[in-house]
Parts: sequence; structure tokens; C-alpha cells
Amino acid sequence: MNNKILNWSLILLILFVSCKDNQQANDITSHTINQKVEEEINNAITKSQNSFSIDELIGHRLIGMESNQDEKEVDPYKKYSVDFTGACYSSDLCVIEINRTKLIISNYYDPKINLKFEITNIKPEEKRLIFKLENDSLTELSLTKFINNLSLYELKINGTISDEIRISKHLAKENIISKFGGIDCGDFDG
Repeated sequence: MNNKILNWSLILLILFVSCKDNQQANDITSHTINQKVEEEINNAITKSQNSFSIDELIGHRLIGMESNQDEKEVDPYKKYSVDFTGACYSSDLCVIEINRTKLIISNYYDPKINLKFEITNIKPEEKRLIFKLENDSLTELSLTKFINNLSLYELKINGTISDEIRISKHLAKENIISKFGGIDCGDFDG
């Protein structure tokens, strides 16, 4: 869609610039068209930066994260960390994997403990994806990307999950959790 707008805008610009009957009128028209094309390009770029699609999730494992509850902290790498309780105390840290047809929620430490759900519908919103699931216990799962340019998501579910998997309020792609300190239990002996 954005490419079509850009293409049509460029075609209009070329048409107006190529008509050279009245140089002053062309200069004004050309300037106006240049401004509109620039606006359309900037709008398309902003929209694509703020959008969130399933393509961003496919092939990635999402790991349970927690907030340190310090409302004043602005650095996301200090504000969020891997869910300590799930990682170190109860060993039931959640992992979510998504493709176009299935959603799998599993235990990070014991992948045999997993729940598989068929996705019946994906409803994209600006920074949110809502997954409708074909299941009696879990009917809907939504992910909201709440920090642009950072693969950190807020998780909400409608339904229940096995007690063997700790559902965290936040998730991050596994390949970036080292930026949040990784999975570090320190001297904790659980």
C-alpha cells in the first residue's frame, strides 16, 4: 500500500514537472507536489516504524521478562530483566513460539512441557497483534510492542495455562535477552 502511494506520487510529480508551458506555474506546482510527496514518504516511513506484524515474531523464541517496578527508570535495559522467579526459583520460565498457524507455549527448562494452539485468526492493530486460538482453556493471546525498535512485548491472555509454565507479563526475543542481563541467578541456589 505504501509503495503504491509512493509510486503514484512520483508519477504525478514527473507529469507536472514535464509540462513546461508556464514556468512560474510549474515551479509552484512542482514545489507543492514535492512537499506532498515528501509528506507521503515521511508518513509511510513513520507508519512502517510504528507497525507490528507477525513477520517480526516468526522464527524467534519469546522469553518471559519482568519489570523492576521502578516507574522512574527510563532505560529499558535496566527496567526489564528475565523473569527471576521463573528462571531461578521455580524453573518454569515461559517460552512462546509463533508461526502463521500455531502458537506454542513451553517451559524454558523442560521443553517437553508445552502447549500447542491452532491460530484461527490474527488481528493486527497499530502496535498490537491479537491471536484468536482454537482452544477451550486459552481463547485469545495478545502481544503489544510497547517500545519502538526494541523487541519487547506486553502479553495478555484470555484463559488459563498449565501451572508448569509461568506466564510473564512481558516477553523479549531470546536473541536480545543478554542486553537485559541474560538469565543470571547469581548465587541463588533455588
